Amino acid sequence: MRCCRPRLIVAALALALAAPPAAAAPPGGRKGAAENSQEDAIDKAIAAWARGDWSRVRSILEPLVGEDKPLSSPILREKGLRYLADATLQDDSLDLELRTRYATTYIERLLEEDDAWRPPEATHGPELYRLVNDLRERREQAKYDLCLAERAACAADFASLEERYAKEKAAHEATKKLFEDQEVEVQAVVARNRAVALVPFGVGHFYNGNKALGGTFLAAELAIGAVGLGLLIPRVVYCKPPESDDSSSDLDCPTDVQSQSAWVRQRNAEQFFGFAFLGAIVIDIVVSQILFKPTRTVTTRRVPRKVLDAERQQGEDERGGKPPARSRNKPRATLRARPTPAFIRGGAGMGFTLRF
Repeated sequence: MRCCRPRLIVAALALALAAPPAAAAPPGGRKGAAENSQEDAIDKAIAAWARGDWSRVRSILEPLVGEDKPLSSPILREKGLRYLADATLQDDSLDLELRTRYATTYIERLLEEDDAWRPPEATHGPELYRLVNDLRERREQAKYDLCLAERAACAADFASLEERYAKEKAAHEATKKLFEDQEVEVQAVVARNRAVALVPFGVGHFYNGNKALGGTFLAAELAIGAVGLGLLIPRVVYCKPPESDDSSSDLDCPTDVQSQSAWVRQRNAEQFFGFAFLGAIVIDIVVSQILFKPTRTVTTRRVPRKVLDAERQQGEDERGGKPPARSRNKPRATLRARPTPAFIRGGAGMGFTLRF
């Protein structure tokens, strides 16, 4: 019992002095630890490279610089690929073609990341520098060949576009010539005066170009006017106004020519034809104004478009620009018709006065 007591005391002291369990490292700490481990591995590989232990360098760096597990830091990745390429080229345990192919793969990865990459001078073996120079020359030659191919493609495209442009230009010139030679109808149009259309007796219709309608109104107005005038003249010649206002009749006509009732009927017929004459004149003027055309085509001709353009340009050159604006105060030689009352013996009427 006494021999076991010291052992129990030692076990209790060991449990009391034991360290607590370590807490789990945070993710950031894990990443930093991974970088530290990669950096330590690179340092070990460099130390092996300095000793000339090429196999050791390859065994350390090949798992680190694989494409499926790239190094996290670009600096470490560049350093690892560079030393691995140099160690591979100097490893005599590998075939020359095989180690050249492996080293070429590593250097190509470095050149893809940085096209201007070069290894530091006087650091590695001459084989590495020769291989880097060869690969750079190949890449420059490939770029040059690609540039030549693109230049040839651009030249071919330019020739094709130039040929297409020549065809389009020829088609445009042909279309332009057809357009210039196309005949167009040119009408010389003058403005017409509406006041002339106010003249009765078919004058307005003749002015509008409606000869048949003008002749119809002229014949109708002349016929109605002639009948009315034929009834008016005998009454003016034979009859006279009554001498006194107390007279029961407003006519004083001789009864030896015809009876008094006949004179009254003649006067009524005279008034009817007078109103008919005025109505015909009004209808003549209204219809003439409705059918009035503000312009009239004087001539119509067909000429090529280029001749028309040349004539227009020549006219503009002769005028020397826009024509001067006409003054509003300058009198115009226009025909103006104004209705005026007309008084005749035994009645009244309406006439028109024409002024220029």
